[in-house]
Amino acid sequence: MAPWLRLGRRGTFDAGMKATAGASLLHSTLPLVKEAAMYVAIRRYRIPLNAVTEVTEQVETGFLPLLKQLPGFREYYWLNAGNGYLVSVSMFESQDAAEESTRMAADYVRQFIPALARNPPEVTEGEVLIHSKTS
Repeated sequence: MAPWLRLGRRGTFDAGMKATAGASLLHSTLPLVKEAAMYVAIRRYRIPLNAVTEVTEQVETGFLPLLKQLPGFREYYWLNAGNGYLVSVSMFESQDAAEESTRMAADYVRQFIPALARNPPEVTEGEVLIHSKTS
């Protein structure tokens, strides 16, 4: 689960403690809420510049519907990072689901998007420690 964080008097975050009043103005205006654990899988692909549209369409119509069926799936983002880099950000309720999504992505790429298979993606997976959104 996401730990409680406290902004210390020197501006550092301490894990494992509830927020305390008076640490700073910033701290007192941003209440921290304990949420259920969330895990992210980030994959960064390098592809030919002329393949961005084709690959994006294949991801949207082929891979994303499969990913949505994975138990624990929460959110998915597909980013054009420029210069032939595409990045996927997937959010899940469990570490197992995040890891399975990476296996699914690798299988899908090998089978249906050989332009991505030439260069294996950089993969980062981990637990979300801080999450914030507007209401």
